[in-house]
Amino acid sequence: MSKAVKKMMIEQVRGELGTSAGTVVLGLTGLDVAETMALRKGCREKQVKVRVVRNSLAKLALKELGLSNLDAHLSGPTAFAYAKTDALAAPKAAVEWAKKNKKIQVRGGVIEGRVVGPQDVKNLSSVPGRPEQLSMLCGLIQSPLRGFAALVAAPITDFARLVVALKDSKGEGEKAGG
Repeated sequence: MSKAVKKMMIEQVRGELGTSAGTVVLGLTGLDVAETMALRKGCREKQVKVRVVRNSLAKLALKELGLSNLDAHLSGPTAFAYAKTDALAAPKAAVEWAKKNKKIQVRGGVIEGRVVGPQDVKNLSSVPGRPEQLSMLCGLIQSPLRGFAALVAAPITDFARLVVALKDSKGEGEKAGG
């Protein structure tokens, strides 16, 4: 591989990893081409991109990004799974695929600029994502409002029931007297 091609690849890796919200380092020892393609396709469906990178080029790109302490996770066939916007998308996809295929190892990662180990990646994969957190927040906000609306409407509802009951009792009284 020529020096120009290597430099271009380093730039590309650095650009992708430098702008990602979350990146996971995966070990792909023993994975064949079909399994790698299935991994890429499955991750792509979750807005996570997978890039297989030579370790020497990855180390140079990580050094330029100031993430040299991630070098320890680069041995054997290595890939980066990364997401541009959702920091939790890459850990979720990586851990899901590691459970499906035992040949895939989660080695560590970088989440919002912080280097994390494999156990941290697994822990982060169980945290609800942004859409789930927003729906939980909406539920928390909506619950007191619903209770308040029921409290405000209760006297009106009770009054309406009282009027109906009074009307029914007067109607029965007239029938009994007549």
